[in-house]
Amino acid sequence: MVGAPARHHGVPSAGTRMTFRRTAAVAATLCLATSAAALAHSGATGIVKQRMEAMKDMAAAMKSLGEMTRGKATFDTAEATAAAGRIAAHAGEAPNLFPDGSFQMPSEARARIAEERDRFAGLAGDLRRAAGAMQAAARAKDAKALAAARRDAGQACSGCHKIYREKKRHH
Repeated sequence: MVGAPARHHGVPSAGTRMTFRRTAAVAATLCLATSAAALAHSGATGIVKQRMEAMKDMAAAMKSLGEMTRGKATFDTAEATAAAGRIAAHAGEAPNLFPDGSFQMPSEARARIAEERDRFAGLAGDLRRAAGAMQAAARAKDAKALAAARRDAGQACSGCHKIYREKKRHH
């Protein structure tokens, strides 16, 4: 066939080899990133694992809501309402996820939480109220109100983390 790329006994062309190498490199990078994230929480069990999973779920929900409010993802009322609901639920349970004696590695929570339970619960309440405002804005399909409530939720998260989360430790 005239004009067809030359193949020599099943040997892939240089372009095919480069595409394969690029794909393999991307796959390896994703595997390493996933492994690093898994190692960050390796060894966590019981209540520590439960709260780490709750924090991870809230981060994913905040990311999803952020993509919608910035126009990087299509606004989906049901998805936005559900994401905000997950944040509200986790915020409501947060004070109970940090019992005395649960601040050792691999936890990144400071034992200071045990000494300042009321303050910690107040910050969790701030997040829960902001999440409720996100739910209401999502149901009303009000992207501006959702973005504002998301900012409030983000401030509640970072305010709490600044006080009660250790800087990232090497596990």
